Amino acid sequence: MKPSFSHSSLYGTALSLALAGLSPHAAAQNCNVAEGQTLVNAGTLVCEGFSLPIIGLIPPFVSGLLHNLAGATLTSHGMTIYQNGTGTAELRTDGTFISRAPDFFNWEKVTIGSTGRFDQTGSWLYSFGAFNNNGLFVNSGLATFGGGGYGRSVLTNTGSLINLGTLDFTRQTQFFFGSINGSSRTFIPGDNATLVNSGVIHNQDGGRMLLNNFYGNLNLTGGRLINQGYLQMDGGLQMGYAAHGTLELRKEGTADFYLLNIANGYQQVNAGLLLVNRLDVAGSLQNDGTITIRGSLGVFDSADIKSPASPRLINNGLLNIGFNDGTSTVRGSLYVGDFSLVRNSGRMLIETGSSVVNQISAFHSAGELTNRGEITNRGGSFEISSGGRFTLDGNLLNDGGQVTFAVGSVTSGSGHYRQQQSYARTRLDGQVDLADFVIAGGRLCGNGVLNGNLVVQGGVVSPGCSPGTLRISGDVEFQGGTLQLEIAGTAAGRYDVLQVDGELSFAPGVVLDIVFVGGYVPQAGDSWTMLRVGSAANGMAGLSLQLSGLPDGYALALDGNGRFAFQTAAIPEPGSALLLLLGLISLQMRRRQVQ
Repeated sequence: MKPSFSHSSLYGTALSLALAGLSPHAAAQNCNVAEGQTLVNAGTLVCEGFSLPIIGLIPPFVSGLLHNLAGATLTSHGMTIYQNGTGTAELRTDGTFISRAPDFFNWEKVTIGSTGRFDQTGSWLYSFGAFNNNGLFVNSGLATFGGGGYGRSVLTNTGSLINLGTLDFTRQTQFFFGSINGSSRTFIPGDNATLVNSGVIHNQDGGRMLLNNFYGNLNLTGGRLINQGYLQMDGGLQMGYAAHGTLELRKEGTADFYLLNIANGYQQVNAGLLLVNRLDVAGSLQNDGTITIRGSLGVFDSADIKSPASPRLINNGLLNIGFNDGTSTVRGSLYVGDFSLVRNSGRMLIETGSSVVNQISAFHSAGELTNRGEITNRGGSFEISSGGRFTLDGNLLNDGGQVTFAVGSVTSGSGHYRQQQSYARTRLDGQVDLADFVIAGGRLCGNGVLNGNLVVQGGVVSPGCSPGTLRISGDVEFQGGTLQLEIAGTAAGRYDVLQVDGELSFAPGVVLDIVFVGGYVPQAGDSWTMLRVGSAANGMAGLSLQLSGLPDGYALALDGNGRFAFQTAAIPEPGSALLLLLGLISLQMRRRQVQ
């Protein structure tokens, strides 16, 4: 609902006026256009209000058509586009329109033609109706769209919009009511404000572009939005389905969105700082700067058969997810580019058929992460941080990177973990409940618990990552590779322990590498229980024994009791030579009771 004005008595004779060729120094006109009238400017026109007793200066009212022709210049020091009746009220400019008004009100319609230019340099432009730009709209003041509770405000841009000031799509606007001179002010809840762009919007360095309406939208339908200033959207940015649109956030700028929705076939490039409560990607988003997602991330597939390209989010910068415990869903692909970072503090779901690729980068999750698709850690760092919960019902491939299951983290599910490449690393310090855990290359170490089976096809298994204990509640099968056990002393915690609750088996040729660290040299009588097996140990006689970290002359051999004995040549007594037994590595079997 619009306010009701009674201003017909302020108009002169109802007729059509054509003003042409006026001098720039000519006296200003009040430019009132009554309903049914047309005022045409073909030259230079300065519009000012007129004075009334007590009230003071009244801006011109346009309830008909004010047309500024191509090549003409119209300067306004105050204007109201308003229609009380059933006719059409419109300001149409095909030339240059300069608004220097303290207040410019558009209740109906402003149209900027393809050859037109609208310069907003005044203190405030209010638009509660339609504002259509097909030419050039330059705002260096304050332009507010929506508010006041008087209907939907729509700014449609098919031309170029350059913002050097503040462009505000507001939910509530400070509006004047009460005494006639406007000394009484009140805040009125506003209606939806929408900006539809199929042209170019450039929010330049120093500019502010605000969408403060929770229910408002900014639609990019085949257009382009470039931000170098401050862009805040408490409503949302919708990159619609009609045609391709581009949002470019440059490194000088900051964008703060409640909702950012990138439809299939659309592309956004961020090189600045993007803050968003909800990010939905069905098109393509490339991040070369910083994205902080306070709520949820959605990477979705699309039913739009005209744009069959897979949805993709490419992160080459910093991506923070889920600071408000939002749920992030990936149904396409999330690509974490070189030397970037993804941090999940909320809930993240990777759907069946989807993929996440971490390329020489960091992906850290301290929240809830569920993978039903494919995660590939290709030379990067993938970490389930302390307090994190990871449900793996799909596949996690560590392809030459670092995977960490931190202390205090829990990983579970029906999925599969596989590590390959000689430079790959897995550190297991938390709890991992997976039936299928395969090491085909690289190194596995840690002080955690694997509730499942471990298959070693290659690489190195080293409990502790320094002397420590690694527990496997299922079976351990060494089909190849190396079991490395470190010794730094005889006290608990000073030597490695591999605890296997099930069966431990070694294929012929598997290497047992005993490493003495920290300068420790065993003495006579020293012993270490380093292998604790609950069921059976098979194939130990076929191990290839390897010893390092001791002085020359030490050897490692398997004695008749299934223990590994360190031996060294002692100083021989006259007429004899002895082998002095210095220490034992024992295999402790915990036999099961059979009823």
